[in-house]
Amino acid sequence: MSAADPMKVGSVVPPSVWQGQPFWQPITEYAPGQSPYRVKGLVYRNTLADIDAATREKILDDIEDAAMRAFFRQPFLAGTMVDVLPHAYLLSRVAQELGTTPSRYAAERAAAQARDQLSGVYRFLLKLARPGTVGRFLPKVTEKYFDFGTVSVEGPKGGPLTALRSGVPLAIAKWYVAVSNPFVEAAMELAGAVDPSHRVRQLTWDAPDARGLPRVTIHYAVRWS
Repeated sequence: MSAADPMKVGSVVPPSVWQGQPFWQPITEYAPGQSPYRVKGLVYRNTLADIDAATREKILDDIEDAAMRAFFRQPFLAGTMVDVLPHAYLLSRVAQELGTTPSRYAAERAAAQARDQLSGVYRFLLKLARPGTVGRFLPKVTEKYFDFGTVSVEGPKGGPLTALRSGVPLAIAKWYVAVSNPFVEAAMELAGAVDPSHRVRQLTWDAPDARGLPRVTIHYAVRWS
């Protein structure tokens, strides 16, 4: 890429490029279920559990693409890794049926999942940790749900911190931000952090993948009192 290329690796992604995009947009580089970007099936199971069987069938029957419809009809096992790219579509449709926005529903679902998953002994251990230690560790907890990209955390021991999430397809950047912010903030609250904040500072371009799908690194500012 030339220096003048607006998608040069490391250059800032204009906010209008990702904030202005639809929550869900069709992805032509990969058929549903075939992308290398995967998430635990638990994420799909929890989304589908928020609606009754009749509503679920209505959503699936409305899908014109046969491959997409077949993907959503599969049994989602909690620990099995499955294609993450279609989830933004499912979340958008469930939010519509529940009478809310995709971003708001994503935030509520992610926070609830953090409180549910980080419970029991794990929650007890979080309570024993310093907020700064948790702030440095928790962004990497999201790696347990995804099998693509990397997470790194930078900054002084007492904070504030910068968390970097690389290798995120641009097409789901808005979705990823919507679910990651409330998840980490809820987990930090469980650890005793006061007024935790996990917010996007900027996005920068990564190299596209082998099929040309644009990818980004998400830069988060992590703070607490």
